[in-house]
Amino acid sequence: MSTNKCKKCGNAFEVDESETWKKLCLPCWKLSKGYTTPNTKTASPKQPELLAKILALEGQLAESKVLGGKFQALYESSKGKIKELQLMLLLSQDPIPADMLRRVIMLCHPDKHGNSKASTEATKFLLSLR
Repeated sequence: MSTNKCKKCGNAFEVDESETWKKLCLPCWKLSKGYTTPNTKTASPKQPELLAKILALEGQLAESKVLGGKFQALYESSKGKIKELQLMLLLSQDPIPADMLRRVIMLCHPDKHGNSKASTEATKFLLSLR
């Protein structure tokens, strides 16, 4: 393994000896190729911003790995922040179409499950998605 410096962001990234042609780190390469989330039909205006943040943090994470543990705190905080942003990205999508949400609410309603605590909590959550 050797290290290259990204032409776009300047972060270091690891490459195999046979991959000397790589000039961009993975996050910058993804941005240059118009990387998007799989569910673009329900995309919200926040998604491109969140995706850019995720990719930037992935770049920092890759760089901190290359530098061999000198930035362990940066590595750990970036890892946590990426997970948080990925969750925000996921939540910014319309998770369930309206007609399907209605069906799911009807199926898990407490009246159909003996007023169980689990069905009540699930129904409250589903109703909050409306």
